[in-house]
Amino acid sequence: MIAGPVTPRSVLGLEALLSRHLDLIEHGLVEVARQFEVRDVFAVPVLARDFGGAPVLVFAEAPDAGQPAALRAARAFGYLCANPWLLQRVFPHRMPEPPERALRVVVVGFRIDDVALATLRALALPDLVVCELHEWSIAGARHWCARPLLAKPERDDHGFSPPSAARGEPRALAAEVLQWLERLDADVAIDGDRYARRVHARGRPLCTLAVGPRDVTLALTGGPTFTIASRTDAIAAMDVAMSAFQAVLAEAPADALPLAAADLADLRRSVRGVRLTAAECAALQEDGASA
Repeated sequence: MIAGPVTPRSVLGLEALLSRHLDLIEHGLVEVARQFEVRDVFAVPVLARDFGGAPVLVFAEAPDAGQPAALRAARAFGYLCANPWLLQRVFPHRMPEPPERALRVVVVGFRIDDVALATLRALALPDLVVCELHEWSIAGARHWCARPLLAKPERDDHGFSPPSAARGEPRALAAEVLQWLERLDADVAIDGDRYARRVHARGRPLCTLAVGPRDVTLALTGGPTFTIASRTDAIAAMDVAMSAFQAVLAEAPADALPLAAADLADLRRSVRGVRLTAAECAALQEDGASA
């Protein structure tokens, strides 16, 4: 979610917004090139790289775009799959798979009607994401967020389940950390996408859990980022996350849902997998009382 000035509801305004804020669409999505074109064949407003290293063609769907995004996406995808050398030339990164299997397509619009969505759904694109950008304001500050409309293949990236891109050991580590985060408090909320989960506690952003090909990262809001490659790493990162949550509790309104220090002590004991000493329990209770 971002705040900013009024953005023109045109294809140029949409492309400018996307090039600056690709993270609205998906965690870890970064621009590689802008206005990637092959004369008389196709034009891609933004060529990006996702968190897993795959190339992503990003198209803007708007009434003044000239051609529907479905047509532009199909032409670009078909041409690049038939000429993978070109994609490799303009995408100077190692791909997780051969270009014809790694290539993804994202279509974004301020409003995508039923006909455009049905046309996009009918395209034989192996990896497609379609979403709308929506704007609102709070106290005069404008904010944007992306609303997913279509994902091929279908994925479930909601709740406290691991991100759908997670495989093998990273998936198991992410699942365990998310279970611990869910137990932090009754007022813990989460949202995310195929690569990440963003965690809020008591209405405040607490951390972001992201899954890569070989490990997991836990980034505390306004704090350090931890690389989690083993359960020992996960325990250490979660210990710091619980301390950050105690800071959130200290700033919570007086009438907020209370949390007994013993609850946090029980969770910390569960995470560590060992019994705490009497001194440790007393220290945790003192921390909770001072918070």
